[in-house]
Amino acid sequence: MKIKQLKNGMFSAVISMGFDENGKRVQKRITANTKWEVQKIADELVTNKIDIASQELTVEQAMIEYVECRSNLIEATTLRNYNEIIRNRLATIKNVKIKQLRIIDIQRAINKEASMGLSRRTVKNGVSLLKASLEFFDINLNFKKLQYPKDIPKSEEALPELTEVFALLKGTSIEVYCALAFNGCMRIGEVLGLKFSDLDYETHTLHIHRTQIVTDNGIAYRDYCKTPKSIRKIELSAELCEQIKKLPHSSEDEFIVPLTRKALYSRYARIMKRNGLPTKFHLIRKMSASALHASGMPDKYILYLGGWSTDNVLKSVYEKTFESERNIANRQAVLCFEKINEQINNNVSQ
Repeated sequence: MKIKQLKNGMFSAVISMGFDENGKRVQKRITANTKWEVQKIADELVTNKIDIASQELTVEQAMIEYVECRSNLIEATTLRNYNEIIRNRLATIKNVKIKQLRIIDIQRAINKEASMGLSRRTVKNGVSLLKASLEFFDINLNFKKLQYPKDIPKSEEALPELTEVFALLKGTSIEVYCALAFNGCMRIGEVLGLKFSDLDYETHTLHIHRTQIVTDNGIAYRDYCKTPKSIRKIELSAELCEQIKKLPHSSEDEFIVPLTRKALYSRYARIMKRNGLPTKFHLIRKMSASALHASGMPDKYILYLGGWSTDNVLKSVYEKTFESERNIANRQAVLCFEKINEQINNNVSQ
């Protein structure tokens, strides 16, 4: 629920009142003198309507109602993900009334989605929202009985060489943006959220505290990052700071990267695809963390620079290896074992 101020100074919001007998959604507009009054009236209406014929709701309607009642309390990106789940997941049980829903119906829906090649994580996300929605309406099923698709292990792949990637980016319109992402070990939303005012040219310090997000209503910016530890200050090289300073801008309040997420990703992907390299922009963050790890930097400092809360994801996802380093390590292993085998053979011959 979004509360907006009207031109006459009053505050107004529209809330969902459920569905009529034909399945059509019913909405009600609330208008009051203050935001607090609008919220209070809305809370009372929502509380009263939950018990009215809630058992007659379908699975889809129940999930819509559950998300609608919490729309002011959850992140815009989470809200977008929830709405996508409602649109695309658990299609075979969407029209089943929640009072008639059985655990075997949910298992069949999972089985159907598994046959479509959906991952375990995707399926579980849909079922988790369903479980929360059902519990909201006092429908309690034993979800522990459910079986999900197995995780498919991803094959270990070497990262592209840094020199090769940045040689391809040299002289392009996104060269500085990618260098900034790499040097700051940043997520794409963090790069897009940076303003010129976030960079101190004297100390070469960059303050990362804002991110660009995609919501149901389009592009938005929020003045905080993915986790509390993602808000951080890092130091950049004098050369990169000078490159950023020279980027076209008329105000320090402008964004350093004047592109949308899609535009930046597309430009990067086009360059990489032409040269047979992986196209995901997020790979820059992996390369950054892996380069720091390979240099011998302790994990606790890499955690800070990249804004990770724990080292679980860092170790399992980001600390990959470059092919050149892997070849060197393999050669070192061969030499090591050759030396050991030689010692063994000498001892045996004696």
